[in-house]
Amino acid sequence: MAPTVLISRSPVDTTLAVLRGEGYAPVAETADGTVCIEKARPRRAAAPVPTPRGIGTRDGGRDAATGTAKAPAAIDPDALAAQLLAAPPTTPEPAPFSGGVPIATDTEEILAG
Repeated sequence: MAPTVLISRSPVDTTLAVLRGEGYAPVAETADGTVCIEKARPRRAAAPVPTPRGIGTRDGGRDAATGTAKAPAAIDPDALAAQLLAAPPTTPEPAPFSGGVPIATDTEEILAG
């Protein structure tokens, strides 16, 4: 045998799970030495998704969805565009630790922190 080979009387799945639980990264092989590819099982929800709570019910929404949702208010795209164009431009805050260079995105700010 070799120093990197393990022989066990336990089932392969059990042996691999125990080794992986201890922080090792073992790979199962067939009798001819080829690597066994393991398929990940698809994850499924444990229970069906509950029905949404009702809106405007007397008991705070504990019954099934019997209320009706309010329709969103109609938004005029032209008015919204005019409002956005009229807003003053904002500049990003300078990064505190990088010599005052402005941070362009939230991701850059998180990484700079």
